[in-house]
Amino acid sequence: YKVEKTEWVKVYIARSALLLGTENKSEKLEFLLKTLKEGNDNSRHIAAQALGNIKSKIAVSALQDALKDEDYRVRCRAAQALGAIGEKSLVASLIKALNDTDETVRQFVGQAIVSMGEKAVPELKKSLQSKTFAIRIYSIYLLGEIGDKSSVPLIIESLSDSNEQFRIAAAYTLGLLKAQAAVDVLIKTLNDVNENARSNAAWALGNIGDKKALKPLQELFGSENIVKVKVVIAAAIVKIDIAGNLDKLKYIE
Repeated sequence: YKVEKTEWVKVYIARSALLLGTENKSEKLEFLLKTLKEGNDNSRHIAAQALGNIKSKIAVSALQDALKDEDYRVRCRAAQALGAIGEKSLVASLIKALNDTDETVRQFVGQAIVSMGEKAVPELKKSLQSKTFAIRIYSIYLLGEIGDKSSVPLIIESLSDSNEQFRIAAAYTLGLLKAQAAVDVLIKTLNDVNENARSNAAWALGNIGDKKALKPLQELFGSENIVKVKVVIAAAIVKIDIAGNLDKLKYIE
């Protein structure tokens, strides 16, 4: 560690030393924090990753600052590290970062939030009312990935939103959650003007498996003109009742 001159290599050595519990921990931790703040682009993102590997709570403030770093790789690793540390108090900072301009960063942030599980749910629920598009739509999807059924009533509200992207996200998430309470409103969504909303509603109903949805799905199958949507409808019908709908199985094939 002391003789290594290449910064990014030294970061890896410091991380390994901290994981192994060697002496002079504070010195190596200070080096990682300094590198995260002042190192070159390559070293900064490795330092952020290292701080996540050792789950250092001392690094929280520096990692939160790193969510605004100019290099997208640093922002990715900072989000990942905060998720690994897993403190409930960090969720708000991560949700704010869902509005990052880089899609890869947003994906890392989302994964970090999901890794925190139930601890992230209260803040995600609040974010369903966000005025920021990216934050609100990611919050819908992430609640589904976490598997939080208590958010179903709030997600149902998004099925009637004027923005089609929220309706699409809500239909998918309600299906992912197998939300029995959403069956009636998902049946109504089968008539949505947006093809992806119709498709997701059909998929969701198939995943939930309530036979109440069979007749509306069969009616839509007969009237739907878009092939890719019709395939999803057929698959949903078959999933609910394969014995009575072998003709739909042939259509899927």
